[in-house]
Amino acid sequence: MISIKAKLENLSFRHHLIRRTVHIRKGRFRVFAWHPLRWHLKDACPLSWMLDRIAADEVFYDIGANRGYYALSVLSNVPKARIYAFEPNPIVFRMLEDNIALNGHLGQVQAVPFALGERSGTSKLFISKSDSASSFSLSHSEIFGNGIEKALEVRILTIDGLVHGGDLPVPRHMKIDTEGFEVPILKGAQEVLRNHTPILYLEIHSEDGRTDNEEEIRSILRPHNYQMVKEGRFLLGLPERPPWS
Repeated sequence: MISIKAKLENLSFRHHLIRRTVHIRKGRFRVFAWHPLRWHLKDACPLSWMLDRIAADEVFYDIGANRGYYALSVLSNVPKARIYAFEPNPIVFRMLEDNIALNGHLGQVQAVPFALGERSGTSKLFISKSDSASSFSLSHSEIFGNGIEKALEVRILTIDGLVHGGDLPVPRHMKIDTEGFEVPILKGAQEVLRNHTPILYLEIHSEDGRTDNEEEIRSILRPHNYQMVKEGRFLLGLPERPPWS
């Protein structure tokens, strides 16, 4: 059973009923949303980390982009940034494209409709009644009693494969918030981490959504000489010897 809130939000997006303006530091952007956005951008910690570090012409991967709030926040402050926004949920992906188009940024922000992981293939994505909780883990998707609407088979590629194959440029920054799928994504980016050491912005939570995957993330990054900063449920990964400095 879809909640009244979800029905109203889907109706708003489908018919583009309500536009809201979001002010971020020096910039601003618009989105289709019927509810206030404060709770979406309440995590000032990862957003401030990004805005402090991403510079003009740098490549930013927004992995788990959802409706594009972080991607558009960055672009509104760094207009020449090159952003790739990954969102495998097809319903949310359409909302992401609508929000990008509303700001005239089609081309500057490239919306990518597949997931990233440890190896290429397909996997079942559980679509939660709360789209921000949709996950490849059934238990995570059902956290807080959200329930599952359906399961979809989605395509998965690796960061190493995309970069090595020349499909995408090397990222200087990567934000990963994928509801318990952060570890497989990092495992599929070992060459990029070893050779290019992008700055990382990570949310830590396990597949079941009830514990966290912090130690596993740290163990993956330790051989690549990252300095880790933790605040709340977020990790900032800074390379000790960035090859691009």
